[in-house]
This record gives sequence, structure tokens and C-alpha cells, in this order.
Amino acid sequence: MLAHNCVNGCRRHETKLGDNGQFLPNGQSVKSGLNKSLQNAATINFLVLEYVAWKLGKKIIKVDPKGTSQYCWECLNKVSKSLSERWHSWPHIGPRTR
Repeated sequence: MLAHNCVNGCRRHETKLGDNGQFLPNGQSVKSGLNKSLQNAATINFLVLEYVAWKLGKKIIKVDPKGTSQYCWECLNKVSKSLSERWHSWPHIGPRTR
């Protein structure tokens, strides 16, 4: 529900022009703050994650997310797949979904 609201709420309002050519209020400036806070909400989750890891004596390693889903988490080999593929098979273990 929140994702649906964010998608609909993050769209820009159409500009409205009055009869005299001046811009009329369309609510865009009111939504601006809400849009920014919704889009920054995920950033807070990472800050909480860093804090919890610090409290537990663990480390967070930040990586560039580009292409990370192409690496097999078990054998660390790069296995390129199309978006429709979700299975990876290891010769020594068999098929898994992770």
C-alpha cells in the first residue's frame, strides 16, 4: 500500500494557468516535503542497520550495487541471467532458489 501511495504521490502535478496567464496553486509545493521524506525513508533503515551492526560488533561493507545480483552467493561465480530466470544450479549441490 505504501509503495502504491508513493508511486502515485511522487508524480508531479500538472501546472494550472489562470485566465490572465499566471500560474495557479496546484499543491505541488505542499507535496514536495512529503515526497522528499518518503524517498529518504529507506536511508534511515540503513542508518539503523549500521547502528545495530555496531552494537553487535559487526561490520557493514558497502558495495556498488551494479551487477551484484549476478554473483552466486554460494560459489561466488558470476552467473549472468535474464530477468525471468530465478534459479541457479550448482553441479555439486543441485538447484536452489536464493
